[in-house]
Amino acid sequence: MLNPIDFLALQEIHSSLEDTPGSNFLLAWDFSSDPCSFTGVLCNPTTNHVISLSLGDPCAGAPGLTGKLHPSLSLLSELTDLSLVPGRVYGLIPPSLFPPPPSPLPRPLRELPLRPNPSIPLFPSLPSNPRSQLQSPLRLYPSSSTLSLISHPLPQPPLRHDSLRHRWQPSPSPS
Repeated sequence: MLNPIDFLALQEIHSSLEDTPGSNFLLAWDFSSDPCSFTGVLCNPTTNHVISLSLGDPCAGAPGLTGKLHPSLSLLSELTDLSLVPGRVYGLIPPSLFPPPPSPLPRPLRELPLRPNPSIPLFPSLPSNPRSQLQSPLRLYPSSSTLSLISHPLPQPPLRHDSLRHRWQPSPSPS
């Protein structure tokens, strides 16, 4: 059974959003059953917390949702993946989903897929220069349809030093 705080957070998120005409996405969220079985909700079976939340039907051409993101999104303490599908969802993504400075990354949001959405911008809560406020690097990789937030550096390919070995020599020290 889902953690009670996550259960209440999902109820508040549900109450702040609506299906657009032609969508039945939220209609299927019946809180008399386990929310871990809801479309778009993925739970950790060991801790019974929500780890992934996809708001809306990802099928091409599917109607989206409308409404304001509820601040209770920040209560989903193990949430690492959040997906907002086309529609008219607006509001701030709670800053608590991003690592606070200067602490280590306690629960990194790894990926935030954003598809074309004619809504109010979602990122006023992000710092203008996130690197200056983070101890650990947070990498932003935008593409045409996805903005990924990676909480660790990607492995770099080994550098080949053979060709540079003898090209640089330290200056001789003055005698």
